[in-house]
Amino acid sequence: MRLAERIARDAARITAREGQRLVLRRPLTEPPATPNAEWGAMPWGQFPWDGRQPFTDLVCRGFVSGAVPVQLHGAVWQIQRRIRISDAEIHGKRWPGPPRRDDIVVLADGQQFSVLDCDTRGLAGIPTMHILTVLGGTG
Repeated sequence: MRLAERIARDAARITAREGQRLVLRRPLTEPPATPNAEWGAMPWGQFPWDGRQPFTDLVCRGFVSGAVPVQLHGAVWQIQRRIRISDAEIHGKRWPGPPRRDDIVVLADGQQFSVLDCDTRGLAGIPTMHILTVLGGTG
């Protein structure tokens, strides 16, 4: 086993054993297989979901760190955090690619964060860890 593969394996083990439970959620961008209305009949940006949940969810584990308050405007504040997720958590559960902007992270305590950026780290072309910059929550 190559060094890069060992590092990726060890990072996955540590994350699975000691990480915090969270949900990575991606809004669906594809229309459902059987829409209940003609496309074009709905206003822009509204899809006829036919009662289905419009998200793909992945329950995984990760490390949440930092809590920097960010003032959006006026008296509106949100928290910017970093979340580290092992690539094995995503790849092994058939998640569609690395996390990306506008994905949602829901922590075990119910706080929701929007993904602003995903920095994928690895060694020798083998992805090991995804470091997400997220914004939201209440503190």
